[in-house]
Amino acid sequence: MAIAEYLWSENFSITAQFDFYSTPFHGNGSDVFDKGVTETVLGFSYRIAGFSYRIAQHWLWQAYAVENVDFI
Repeated sequence: MAIAEYLWSENFSITAQFDFYSTPFHGNGSDVFDKGVTETVLGFSYRIAGFSYRIAQHWLWQAYAVENVDFI
């Protein structure tokens, strides 16, 4: 797993991530189960000021998109 985050401003950041998961099913003869999974992730975080002093001071909104790049 490798992750990079770029802090664009005090309230906004962009995240890129690369994941590889090895399979727990080795040697069964199926390409789907024998291979691991490789994923890429792109996301962002945005911090929003709270609505009132009674509610939490800051809200963090995050969105991520995950794509499997193995094409098996």
